Amino acid sequence: MIKENGWKEIEHDADLGLHVKAQSVPMLFQNAANGMINLMLDVAGIEARSQETVEVEATDGEGLLIEWLEEILFLFEVEKFAPFQAEVLRFKNYALTGSVRGERYAPKKHEVKNSIKAVTWHNLLIKKSDGFYETRIIFDV
Repeated sequence: MIKENGWKEIEHDADLGLHVKAQSVPMLFQNAANGMINLMLDVAGIEARSQETVEVEATDGEGLLIEWLEEILFLFEVEKFAPFQAEVLRFKNYALTGSVRGERYAPKKHEVKNSIKAVTWHNLLIKKSDGFYETRIIFDV
């Protein structure tokens, strides 16, 4: 059963996965980002002290989802920004602008639950079913 937040963790061999559901594609992307953030970090220890803007483009919906999630992963892995929450601000023609709230990563303060290496294309498909948009995302860990 999908949680009220629009996502749930799914089992996948040695990797991690999410099943995400929403009433709109922008909300699906937002739920996917927040699900990934919650798989990576214990968000209870993160404060929304600052905000990063993320802008991505692609040629299709699945590609845009990968780009969006990879940019959030980049913020954490390379920029050392611990994300607390993501929000889709603008979504049009396979272009997305979003904000990611959080703070500077501090290993002594922030608990890493899972080290995600990459967002994969494995069986990635955004589909509409019974008035909801759904997708399953697999992460390399």
